[in-house]
Amino acid sequence: MATTTYDTTRGIAINGITKMQDAIKKYKREVDSACDAALSFSGYKSMVNNAIKGTNAQKKLESEMNEIKKYQAELVGQLDKFSSKLDNIKSQYQSQDSKFTF
Repeated sequence: MATTTYDTTRGIAINGITKMQDAIKKYKREVDSACDAALSFSGYKSMVNNAIKGTNAQKKLESEMNEIKKYQAELVGQLDKFSSKLDNIKSQYQSQDSKFTF
């Protein structure tokens, strides 16, 4: 007599969602840190001051750097949306999985 077994490993590996979200958080921290360092000219302010003369030019550079920071925040914000969607996927999967019976 043949026996039938069910493979219950199919579906989403929801344990991986936490790893993905942790990686997103780490990436965001590193990007934010790099942008903050760039905006404050961390470690190379004297080089910038030597390369760019005049308060107007320096203000323009700072303005451009702030625009970059704004775009960076928008891009990283997309990662927040993705992380939130992962929470939603995990919740829905767990809900549907709890209803599964043999």
